[in-house]
Amino acid sequence: MRQTYRYSKDWAVHEAMTYFTLYSGNFCWSVRTLREQAAPKRNRQRTPAMAAGLTDRIWSLEEWLLFPSSGRWKLPSCRRR
Repeated sequence: MRQTYRYSKDWAVHEAMTYFTLYSGNFCWSVRTLREQAAPKRNRQRTPAMAAGLTDRIWSLEEWLLFPSSGRWKLPSCRRR
């Protein structure tokens, strides 16, 4: 059996993964340069979506993956943890 690397040649797959990576990065991963000082020597981690005012918390990847993608849904109301 010959072992090779297989790469996807379907542009739609590459485009979908690009959108997934960019959008999940905006909601699920905090950025060090966007930190807010909450108290002396204490910082509050923020994502780009938090800095833009789209959400008030860092989403888990599971929550992001399970969020419905149709246009009729709105972002869930912001809840504090």
